[in-house]
Amino acid sequence: LSAEANYLLFNFDDASRIFDQILDYAKSVRDKVAVHKLKVKLYISSVNYKEAVNWGRSGLKLLNINLPTRH
Repeated sequence: LSAEANYLLFNFDDASRIFDQILDYAKSVRDKVAVHKLKVKLYISSVNYKEAVNWGRSGLKLLNINLPTRH
């Protein structure tokens, strides 16, 4: 909740740090994917599209979905 509040208040660095802490404690794939989804939204909101794509790809890998990379 704290991470989402920071995100909504545009405290992106704090939100990212808290999301990382949550991810450290997440046990299920579902919970980990949920954090990845929030990180994607966070990076899109902060106009950091490269990180948004990286977190999105990482979240999809948790679901055994591998997207091809562009060369």
